[in-house]
Amino acid sequence: MINKEYLIKLISKNIRKDEILNPFSTILKKQRLNKNYTLEETSYGICSVSYLCKLENGLIEPREEYVERLFEKLDLNYQDFSAFEDNNLLDDTFNAYYHNDYQKVREIVGGIENIYYDNDINLCKAMLFIVNGDLDSARVFLDSVDSLKNNLDSRSAFVYALIYGEVLIREHRYHDALDYLLPFENSKASNKYFNNLLLENIIISSFHMNDYLRVCAEYEKLNIEYQIGYSNRRKIILLLIKKIVLGLKNEDVSNDLLTFVNNNNYLNSDYDIYYLSLLGLAKLKKYNEVITIIEKDGLFSRSDILALYGYCIYKLDDKSKYLSFMELSNEVIKESDNDQNYKFIEFLNMIFINSDKIKFYDRLKFDIIPFSCVFQHNLYNEVYRDVYIELLESFSKYKDSTIFLKESIGWNLGFIGR
Repeated sequence: MINKEYLIKLISKNIRKDEILNPFSTILKKQRLNKNYTLEETSYGICSVSYLCKLENGLIEPREEYVERLFEKLDLNYQDFSAFEDNNLLDDTFNAYYHNDYQKVREIVGGIENIYYDNDINLCKAMLFIVNGDLDSARVFLDSVDSLKNNLDSRSAFVYALIYGEVLIREHRYHDALDYLLPFENSKASNKYFNNLLLENIIISSFHMNDYLRVCAEYEKLNIEYQIGYSNRRKIILLLIKKIVLGLKNEDVSNDLLTFVNNNNYLNSDYDIYYLSLLGLAKLKKYNEVITIIEKDGLFSRSDILALYGYCIYKLDDKSKYLSFMELSNEVIKESDNDQNYKFIEFLNMIFINSDKIKFYDRLKFDIIPFSCVFQHNLYNEVYRDVYIELLESFSKYKDSTIFLKESIGWNLGFIGR
Protein backbone atom coordinates (compact mmCIF):
# COMPACT_ATOMS: atom_id res chain seq x y z
CA MET A 1 0.00 0.00 0.00
CA ILE A 2 1.34 3.40 -0.98
CA ASN A 3 1.37 5.91 1.87
CA LYS A 4 -1.63 8.21 1.42
CA GLU A 5 0.37 11.31 2.40
CA TYR A 6 2.77 10.56 -0.47
CA LEU A 7 -0.15 10.25 -2.90
CA ILE A 8 -1.79 13.46 -1.69
CA LYS A 9 1.48 15.34 -2.24
CA LEU A 10 1.60 13.98 -5.81
CA ILE A 11 -2.03 14.77 -6.52
CA SER A 12 -1.65 18.29 -5.19
CA LYS A 13 0.88 18.98 -7.95
CA ASN A 14 -2.04 18.62 -10.37
CA ILE A 15 0.14 17.60 -13.32
CA ARG A 16 -1.68 18.09 -16.61
CA LYS A 17 -2.21 15.16 -18.93
CA ASP A 18 0.39 16.41 -21.40
CA GLU A 19 2.96 16.52 -18.60
CA ILE A 20 2.76 12.84 -17.75
CA LEU A 21 6.04 10.96 -17.69
CA ASN A 22 6.89 9.19 -20.89
CA PRO A 23 6.04 5.51 -20.14
CA PHE A 24 9.49 4.44 -21.31
CA SER A 25 11.04 6.40 -18.43
CA THR A 26 9.61 3.95 -15.91
CA ILE A 27 10.45 0.88 -17.97
CA LEU A 28 14.07 1.80 -18.60
CA LYS A 29 14.83 2.81 -15.04
CA LYS A 30 13.23 -0.31 -13.55
CA GLN A 31 15.02 -2.67 -15.94
CA ARG A 32 18.37 -0.91 -15.44
CA LEU A 33 18.10 -1.30 -11.68
CA ASN A 34 17.00 -4.92 -12.03
CA LYS A 35 20.15 -5.65 -14.04
CA ASN A 36 22.33 -3.64 -11.64
CA TYR A 37 23.60 -1.42 -14.46
CA THR A 38 24.93 2.03 -13.71
CA LEU A 39 23.87 5.08 -15.67
CA GLU A 40 27.33 5.13 -17.26
CA GLU A 41 27.14 1.46 -18.36
CA THR A 42 23.66 1.86 -19.80
CA SER A 43 24.26 5.10 -21.68
CA TYR A 44 27.72 4.19 -23.04
CA GLY A 45 27.80 4.42 -26.85
CA ILE A 46 24.20 5.67 -27.02
CA CYS A 47 23.77 8.97 -25.25
CA SER A 48 25.24 11.03 -22.44
CA VAL A 49 24.76 10.12 -18.78
CA SER A 50 22.88 13.36 -18.16
CA TYR A 51 20.55 12.62 -21.10
CA LEU A 52 19.69 9.18 -19.68
CA CYS A 53 19.21 10.65 -16.22
CA LYS A 54 16.77 13.23 -17.57
CA LEU A 55 14.98 10.57 -19.60
CA GLU A 56 14.51 8.32 -16.55
CA ASN A 57 13.11 11.21 -14.55
CA GLY A 58 10.70 12.27 -17.26
CA LEU A 59 12.36 15.63 -17.82
CA ILE A 60 12.69 15.26 -21.59
CA GLU A 61 10.80 13.72 -24.49
CA PRO A 62 13.37 11.17 -25.77
CA ARG A 63 14.29 10.52 -29.38
CA GLU A 64 12.89 7.18 -30.52
CA GLU A 65 16.23 5.92 -31.86
CA TYR A 66 17.82 6.41 -28.42
CA VAL A 67 14.98 4.59 -26.70
CA GLU A 68 15.25 1.64 -29.10
CA ARG A 69 19.00 1.29 -28.52
CA LEU A 70 18.59 1.59 -24.74
CA PHE A 71 15.93 -1.11 -24.82
CA GLU A 72 18.27 -3.36 -26.81
CA LYS A 73 21.09 -2.85 -24.30
CA LEU A 74 18.75 -3.74 -21.43
CA ASP A 75 17.49 -6.88 -23.24
CA LEU A 76 14.01 -5.50 -23.81
CA ASN A 77 11.98 -5.68 -27.02
CA TYR A 78 11.02 -2.12 -27.93
CA GLN A 79 8.17 -3.21 -30.20
CA ASP A 80 6.47 -5.11 -27.38
CA PHE A 81 6.27 -1.99 -25.26
CA SER A 82 5.67 0.68 -27.89
CA ALA A 83 2.51 -1.12 -28.97
CA PHE A 84 0.90 -0.11 -25.68
CA GLU A 85 2.01 3.51 -25.55
CA ASP A 86 -1.47 4.95 -25.19
CA ASN A 87 -2.01 8.09 -23.14
CA ASN A 88 -5.77 7.50 -23.17
CA LEU A 89 -5.56 3.94 -21.81
CA LEU A 90 -6.00 4.80 -18.13
CA ASP A 91 -8.82 7.29 -18.67
CA ASP A 92 -10.67 5.04 -21.11
CA THR A 93 -10.43 2.05 -18.79
CA PHE A 94 -11.42 4.03 -15.71
CA ASN A 95 -14.40 5.65 -17.44
CA ALA A 96 -15.66 2.24 -18.57
CA TYR A 97 -15.07 0.86 -15.07
CA TYR A 98 -16.90 3.77 -13.45
CA HIS A 99 -19.92 3.35 -15.72
CA ASN A 100 -20.02 -0.39 -14.96
CA ASP A 101 -19.32 -1.20 -18.61
CA TYR A 102 -17.34 -4.26 -17.60
CA GLN A 103 -17.36 -5.75 -21.07
CA LYS A 104 -15.61 -2.66 -22.38
CA VAL A 105 -13.02 -2.91 -19.57
CA ARG A 106 -12.30 -6.46 -20.70
CA GLU A 107 -12.05 -5.38 -24.34
CA ILE A 108 -9.65 -2.53 -23.54
CA VAL A 109 -7.38 -4.34 -21.09
CA GLY A 110 -7.87 -8.06 -21.74
CA GLY A 111 -5.44 -8.25 -24.66
CA ILE A 112 -2.65 -6.26 -23.04
CA GLU A 113 0.31 -8.25 -21.78
CA ASN A 114 1.38 -7.92 -18.16
CA ILE A 115 3.99 -5.16 -18.30
CA TYR A 116 4.89 -4.53 -14.69
CA TYR A 117 7.06 -1.54 -15.56
CA ASP A 118 4.11 0.63 -16.63
CA ASN A 119 1.97 2.11 -13.85
CA ASP A 120 -1.00 2.86 -16.11
CA ILE A 121 -1.13 -0.72 -17.35
CA ASN A 122 -0.81 -2.04 -13.79
CA LEU A 123 -3.75 0.13 -12.71
CA CYS A 124 -5.83 -0.96 -15.71
CA LYS A 125 -5.04 -4.61 -14.96
CA ALA A 126 -6.09 -4.07 -11.33
CA MET A 127 -9.46 -2.73 -12.52
CA LEU A 128 -9.85 -5.71 -14.85
CA PHE A 129 -9.31 -8.18 -12.02
CA ILE A 130 -11.73 -6.31 -9.76
CA VAL A 131 -14.30 -6.59 -12.54
CA ASN A 132 -13.57 -10.34 -12.72
CA GLY A 133 -13.90 -10.69 -8.94
CA ASP A 134 -10.24 -11.61 -8.39
CA LEU A 135 -9.16 -9.22 -5.63
CA ASP A 136 -5.93 -11.10 -4.89
CA SER A 137 -4.70 -10.56 -8.46
CA ALA A 138 -5.83 -6.93 -8.33
CA ARG A 139 -3.62 -6.46 -5.27
CA VAL A 140 -0.65 -7.95 -7.15
CA PHE A 141 -0.89 -5.20 -9.76
CA LEU A 142 -1.42 -2.53 -7.12
CA ASP A 143 1.74 -3.81 -5.41
CA SER A 144 3.57 -3.38 -8.72
CA VAL A 145 2.50 0.27 -8.75
CA ASP A 146 3.79 0.56 -5.18
CA SER A 147 7.21 -0.67 -6.30
CA LEU A 148 7.22 2.01 -9.04
CA LYS A 149 5.71 4.81 -6.96
CA ASN A 150 8.63 7.16 -7.67
CA ASN A 151 7.40 7.31 -11.27
CA LEU A 152 3.76 8.06 -10.47
CA ASP A 153 2.15 11.21 -11.83
CA SER A 154 -0.76 13.00 -10.18
CA ARG A 155 -3.41 11.33 -12.36
CA SER A 156 -2.14 7.80 -11.74
CA ALA A 157 -1.72 8.56 -8.04
CA PHE A 158 -5.40 9.54 -7.82
CA VAL A 159 -6.50 6.38 -9.65
CA TYR A 160 -4.33 4.24 -7.38
CA ALA A 161 -6.02 5.71 -4.28
CA LEU A 162 -9.48 5.12 -5.78
CA ILE A 163 -8.79 1.54 -6.87
CA TYR A 164 -7.15 0.64 -3.57
CA GLY A 165 -10.26 2.00 -1.85
CA GLU A 166 -12.42 -0.13 -4.17
CA VAL A 167 -10.53 -3.26 -3.10
CA LEU A 168 -10.93 -2.43 0.60
CA ILE A 169 -14.68 -1.88 0.18
CA ARG A 170 -15.13 -5.13 -1.72
CA GLU A 171 -13.28 -6.87 1.11
CA HIS A 172 -15.77 -5.24 3.53
CA ARG A 173 -12.96 -3.37 5.26
CA TYR A 174 -15.02 -0.22 5.52
CA HIS A 175 -13.11 1.39 8.37
CA ASP A 176 -9.83 0.96 6.48
CA ALA A 177 -11.43 2.28 3.29
CA LEU A 178 -12.79 5.37 5.04
CA ASP A 179 -9.50 5.99 6.81
CA TYR A 180 -7.64 5.74 3.50
CA LEU A 181 -10.02 7.77 1.32
CA LEU A 182 -11.01 10.68 3.57
CA PRO A 183 -7.68 12.55 3.26
CA PHE A 184 -8.28 12.78 -0.52
CA GLU A 185 -11.66 14.45 -0.04
CA ASN A 186 -10.44 17.92 -0.99
CA SER A 187 -8.42 16.71 -3.98
CA LYS A 188 -9.87 17.58 -7.36
CA ALA A 189 -9.10 15.83 -10.65
CA SER A 190 -9.79 17.04 -14.17
CA ASN A 191 -11.65 13.77 -14.79
CA LYS A 192 -14.96 14.30 -12.96
CA TYR A 193 -15.48 10.57 -12.57
CA PHE A 194 -12.42 10.40 -10.30
CA ASN A 195 -14.09 12.91 -7.98
CA ASN A 196 -17.44 11.11 -8.16
CA LEU A 197 -16.05 7.70 -7.27
CA LEU A 198 -14.16 9.17 -4.32
CA LEU A 199 -17.32 10.71 -2.85
CA GLU A 200 -19.39 7.59 -3.61
CA ASN A 201 -16.98 5.30 -1.80
CA ILE A 202 -16.78 7.63 1.19
CA ILE A 203 -20.59 7.48 1.36
CA ILE A 204 -20.69 3.68 1.04
CA SER A 205 -18.01 3.21 3.70
CA SER A 206 -19.69 5.72 6.03
CA PHE A 207 -23.02 3.95 5.58
CA HIS A 208 -21.60 0.59 6.57
CA MET A 209 -19.89 2.20 9.54
CA ASN A 210 -23.28 3.71 10.52
CA ASP A 211 -21.91 7.24 10.23
CA TYR A 212 -25.13 8.71 8.86
CA LEU A 213 -24.23 12.36 9.37
CA ARG A 214 -21.31 11.91 7.00
CA VAL A 215 -23.52 10.01 4.54
CA CYS A 216 -25.90 12.96 4.31
CA ALA A 217 -23.12 15.56 4.10
CA GLU A 218 -21.22 13.73 1.36
CA TYR A 219 -24.43 12.99 -0.52
CA GLU A 220 -25.10 16.71 -0.84
CA LYS A 221 -21.61 17.26 -2.27
CA LEU A 222 -22.19 14.41 -4.69
CA ASN A 223 -25.44 15.90 -5.93
CA ILE A 224 -23.47 18.92 -7.11
CA GLU A 225 -21.01 16.69 -8.99
CA TYR A 226 -23.89 14.73 -10.53
CA GLN A 227 -25.58 17.64 -12.27
CA ILE A 228 -23.93 16.70 -15.57
CA GLY A 229 -23.34 13.11 -16.61
CA TYR A 230 -24.32 10.30 -14.32
CA SER A 231 -24.22 6.55 -14.17
CA ASN A 232 -27.73 5.26 -13.55
CA ARG A 233 -26.71 2.18 -11.57
CA ARG A 234 -24.53 4.19 -9.21
CA LYS A 235 -27.32 6.71 -8.75
CA ILE A 236 -29.68 3.93 -7.70
CA ILE A 237 -27.23 2.49 -5.15
CA LEU A 238 -26.54 5.91 -3.61
CA LEU A 239 -30.26 6.72 -3.63
CA LEU A 240 -30.97 3.46 -1.81
CA ILE A 241 -28.41 4.31 0.86
CA LYS A 242 -29.98 7.76 1.29
CA LYS A 243 -33.45 6.19 1.57
CA ILE A 244 -32.28 3.70 4.18
CA VAL A 245 -30.71 6.46 6.27
CA LEU A 246 -33.87 8.57 6.00
CA GLY A 247 -35.99 5.47 6.61
CA LEU A 248 -34.70 5.20 10.15
CA LYS A 249 -37.16 8.01 10.88
CA ASN A 250 -39.65 7.49 8.06
CA GLU A 251 -41.74 4.33 7.87
CA ASP A 252 -42.85 4.99 4.29
CA VAL A 253 -39.36 4.37 2.91
CA SER A 254 -39.72 0.62 3.42
CA ASN A 255 -42.32 0.56 0.62
CA ASP A 256 -39.76 2.04 -1.76
CA LEU A 257 -37.25 -0.65 -0.79
CA LEU A 258 -39.86 -3.37 -1.34
CA THR A 259 -40.36 -2.03 -4.86
CA PHE A 260 -36.64 -2.43 -5.57
CA VAL A 261 -36.32 -5.89 -4.05
CA ASN A 262 -39.41 -7.23 -5.83
CA ASN A 263 -38.12 -6.04 -9.20
CA ASN A 264 -36.86 -9.23 -10.82
CA ASN A 265 -34.69 -7.19 -13.19
CA TYR A 266 -32.43 -6.31 -10.27
CA LEU A 267 -32.37 -9.87 -8.96
CA ASN A 268 -31.32 -11.17 -12.37
CA SER A 269 -29.06 -8.39 -13.61
CA ASP A 270 -27.88 -6.26 -10.69
CA TYR A 271 -27.55 -8.29 -7.55
CA ASP A 272 -25.93 -5.44 -5.55
CA ILE A 273 -29.13 -3.39 -5.76
CA TYR A 274 -31.23 -6.41 -4.78
CA TYR A 275 -29.06 -7.20 -1.75
CA LEU A 276 -28.82 -3.58 -0.61
CA SER A 277 -32.63 -3.34 -0.70
CA LEU A 278 -32.89 -6.43 1.49
CA LEU A 279 -30.26 -5.07 3.84
CA GLY A 280 -32.20 -1.82 4.11
CA LEU A 281 -35.43 -3.63 4.96
CA ALA A 282 -33.64 -5.59 7.67
CA LYS A 283 -32.14 -2.40 9.02
CA LEU A 284 -35.65 -0.91 9.16
CA LYS A 285 -36.70 -4.00 11.18
CA LYS A 286 -38.90 -5.47 8.45
CA TYR A 287 -37.72 -8.94 9.41
CA ASN A 288 -40.79 -10.92 8.34
CA GLU A 289 -40.80 -9.22 4.95
CA VAL A 290 -37.12 -10.07 4.40
CA ILE A 291 -37.68 -13.71 5.38
CA THR A 292 -40.67 -14.00 3.03
CA ILE A 293 -38.74 -12.50 0.08
CA ILE A 294 -35.68 -14.69 0.64
CA GLU A 295 -37.80 -17.83 0.92
CA LYS A 296 -39.58 -16.88 -2.29
CA ASP A 297 -36.37 -16.22 -4.25
CA GLY A 298 -34.45 -19.13 -2.69
CA LEU A 299 -30.85 -17.93 -3.04
CA PHE A 300 -29.77 -19.85 0.06
CA SER A 301 -26.49 -21.07 -1.43
CA ARG A 302 -25.19 -17.48 -1.23
CA SER A 303 -23.56 -16.74 2.11
CA ASP A 304 -24.72 -13.11 2.16
CA ILE A 305 -28.38 -14.07 1.63
CA LEU A 306 -28.34 -16.90 4.18
CA ALA A 307 -26.58 -14.70 6.74
CA LEU A 308 -29.26 -12.01 6.31
CA TYR A 309 -31.97 -14.67 6.55
CA GLY A 310 -30.43 -15.95 9.78
CA TYR A 311 -30.12 -12.40 11.13
CA CYS A 312 -33.86 -11.85 10.72
CA ILE A 313 -34.64 -15.22 12.35
CA TYR A 314 -32.39 -14.25 15.24
CA LYS A 315 -34.01 -10.83 15.67
CA LEU A 316 -37.49 -12.40 15.66
CA ASP A 317 -36.28 -15.22 17.93
CA ASP A 318 -38.19 -17.58 15.62
CA LYS A 319 -37.10 -20.95 17.02
CA SER A 320 -39.28 -22.78 14.48
CA LYS A 321 -36.79 -21.83 11.79
CA TYR A 322 -33.58 -22.67 13.67
CA LEU A 323 -33.30 -26.21 12.35
CA SER A 324 -33.98 -25.31 8.69
CA PHE A 325 -31.40 -22.52 8.91
CA MET A 326 -28.74 -24.88 10.25
CA GLU A 327 -29.50 -27.41 7.52
CA LEU A 328 -29.21 -24.70 4.86
CA SER A 329 -25.88 -23.56 6.32
CA ASN A 330 -24.36 -26.92 5.40
CA GLU A 331 -24.93 -26.14 1.72
CA VAL A 332 -23.78 -22.53 1.69
CA ILE A 333 -20.79 -21.54 -0.43
CA LYS A 334 -17.90 -19.90 1.44
CA GLU A 335 -16.61 -17.15 -0.85
CA SER A 336 -13.22 -16.66 0.83
CA ASP A 337 -11.34 -17.10 4.11
CA ASN A 338 -12.48 -13.58 5.03
CA ASP A 339 -16.13 -14.14 4.15
CA GLN A 340 -17.85 -12.10 6.86
CA ASN A 341 -21.25 -13.58 5.99
CA TYR A 342 -19.99 -17.13 6.45
CA LYS A 343 -18.48 -16.07 9.78
CA PHE A 344 -21.86 -14.75 10.90
CA ILE A 345 -23.59 -17.96 9.79
CA GLU A 346 -21.18 -19.99 11.96
CA PHE A 347 -21.83 -17.59 14.82
CA LEU A 348 -25.62 -18.01 14.51
CA ASN A 349 -25.29 -21.79 14.44
CA MET A 350 -23.49 -21.65 17.77
CA ILE A 351 -26.35 -19.61 19.20
CA PHE A 352 -29.10 -21.78 17.70
CA ILE A 353 -27.62 -25.07 18.96
CA ASN A 354 -26.99 -23.50 22.36
CA SER A 355 -23.23 -24.12 22.30
CA ASP A 356 -21.13 -24.57 25.40
CA LYS A 357 -20.80 -21.07 26.87
CA ILE A 358 -17.08 -21.33 27.59
CA LYS A 359 -16.27 -22.43 24.04
CA PHE A 360 -18.64 -19.80 22.64
CA TYR A 361 -17.00 -17.09 24.75
CA ASP A 362 -13.51 -18.11 23.61
CA ARG A 363 -14.62 -18.16 19.98
CA LEU A 364 -16.05 -14.68 20.31
CA LYS A 365 -13.12 -13.17 22.17
CA PHE A 366 -10.27 -14.62 20.13
CA ASP A 367 -11.82 -15.04 16.69
CA ILE A 368 -15.08 -13.25 15.94
CA ILE A 369 -14.54 -9.93 17.75
CA PRO A 370 -11.04 -9.34 16.25
CA PHE A 371 -12.33 -10.41 12.82
CA SER A 372 -15.29 -8.02 12.98
CA CYS A 373 -12.99 -5.11 13.77
CA VAL A 374 -11.38 -5.53 10.35
CA PHE A 375 -14.31 -6.81 8.26
CA GLN A 376 -17.34 -4.76 9.26
CA HIS A 377 -21.01 -5.32 8.52
CA ASN A 378 -23.81 -2.81 8.91
CA LEU A 379 -25.93 -5.21 10.99
CA TYR A 380 -23.80 -8.02 12.33
CA ASN A 381 -21.25 -6.07 14.36
CA GLU A 382 -23.95 -4.88 16.73
CA VAL A 383 -25.09 -8.48 17.32
CA TYR A 384 -21.53 -9.59 18.09
CA ARG A 385 -21.16 -6.75 20.57
CA ASP A 386 -24.44 -7.41 22.38
CA VAL A 387 -23.91 -11.16 22.64
CA TYR A 388 -20.33 -10.71 23.86
CA ILE A 389 -21.42 -8.30 26.61
CA GLU A 390 -24.21 -10.68 27.61
CA LEU A 391 -21.70 -13.53 27.91
CA LEU A 392 -19.28 -11.42 29.96
CA GLU A 393 -22.03 -10.54 32.40
CA SER A 394 -23.23 -14.15 32.62
CA PHE A 395 -19.71 -15.01 33.84
CA SER A 396 -19.86 -12.09 36.30
CA LYS A 397 -17.05 -10.40 34.37
CA TYR A 398 -18.53 -7.00 35.05
CA LYS A 399 -15.22 -5.21 34.96
CA ASP A 400 -14.42 -6.69 31.55
CA SER A 401 -17.92 -5.81 30.39
CA THR A 402 -17.50 -2.20 31.53
CA ILE A 403 -14.12 -1.90 29.82
CA PHE A 404 -15.53 -3.38 26.64
CA LEU A 405 -18.50 -1.01 26.74
CA LYS A 406 -16.16 1.95 27.10
CA GLU A 407 -14.10 0.72 24.19
CA SER A 408 -17.19 0.14 22.12
CA ILE A 409 -18.05 3.83 22.10
CA GLY A 410 -17.54 4.23 18.41
CA TRP A 411 -17.86 0.48 17.73
CA ASN A 412 -19.95 1.21 14.70
CA LEU A 413 -17.15 3.46 13.48
CA GLY A 414 -14.76 0.54 13.72
CA PHE A 415 -12.48 1.78 16.47
CA ILE A 416 -12.49 -1.34 18.66
CA GLY A 417 -9.06 -2.90 18.94
CA ARG A 418 -7.33 -0.13 16.99
